[in-house]
Amino acid sequence: MKTITFYIIILSFLFVQCKKNELKKPTDVSFKMDINRNVSQQGHLVFTEGNIFIQDFSIEGDRKEGESISFSKSFPEGLNINFSPMNSISELAFDIPQGDYNELVVAFSIKYYNGNSNIMVKGAYTNASGDSTPLLYEFKDDDLISIVGEDDEGEASIVLDKDISVNALVQFDPVYWFATVSNSLLDNATLVNLNGTQTILVNSSTNEGIYDLVVDRMEESALTLW
Repeated sequence: MKTITFYIIILSFLFVQCKKNELKKPTDVSFKMDINRNVSQQGHLVFTEGNIFIQDFSIEGDRKEGESISFSKSFPEGLNINFSPMNSISELAFDIPQGDYNELVVAFSIKYYNGNSNIMVKGAYTNASGDSTPLLYEFKDDDLISIVGEDDEGEASIVLDKDISVNALVQFDPVYWFATVSNSLLDNATLVNLNGTQTILVNSSTNEGIYDLVVDRMEESALTLW
């Protein structure tokens, strides 16, 4: 009887150790950042490129089994990321322990660096006559952005598997940001000569009325992740 009990205890110990080792095995998780490139519902706005400067980036998670995880990276001089639907950001690659996560939260801070915009997006505005004008939006302010990850079905619970690499997408939505800006405001916006092209420039010192509306929408908007 003692031998059997000892045998069972050994098996249980090995099972627990094996399970712990499995929970420590990493999943390759990388990130890319992009913008909503769809034309607005009114057909008057579209955004095609841009970039963001971040200072640090972190990811935290709570697993149903195993310890919680926390990873972070800092970029004292700022990390410039060009928005792209395809390119993974090599600096934002992590080996995250596999498991069933109740929640994964990504957070990053943006900071104003040497005259560079924290967030910049370029696009075009088309008026009622069909004339198109380039549009440049510049956001120059420090901010902290936090996103709760979701799976393909919109659930906060996410399963990471060591055999399946994950390339998560953080998507910004300038179409949503500009949704409360009327055609009249854009038609009467101040134009600035940028590299020989008359452009609607929107920032804290040019077309301030439009800028304030856009910033308010940025604060309300939810980012998508995963």
